[in-house]
Amino acid sequence: MSKHHISIEIGAVKNKAELMEKAKTALAKHNGTLDGDEHSGSFDLPIMIGHIKGNYTITDNTFNLEITRKPLLVSYKRIEAELRKHLG
Repeated sequence: MSKHHISIEIGAVKNKAELMEKAKTALAKHNGTLDGDEHSGSFDLPIMIGHIKGNYTITDNTFNLEITRKPLLVSYKRIEAELRKHLG
């Protein structure tokens, strides 16, 4: 499977630590996880038919996501919409 890249800007944060906390909280509300630090790490977001998994880096107040695993029947467009809904 090819990898897909998404950039999501998180508004109204003072620093990367606050950005991380906001993202962890948002994913945890949906049983997702964010493992790493204020520079890079990995994420896992369960959905009805599987998991969306990938890696992230943080630049200023932007999450740069690389999707490494997704359910076969779920489009990247749908995944991007879900991630934006949870993180944006």
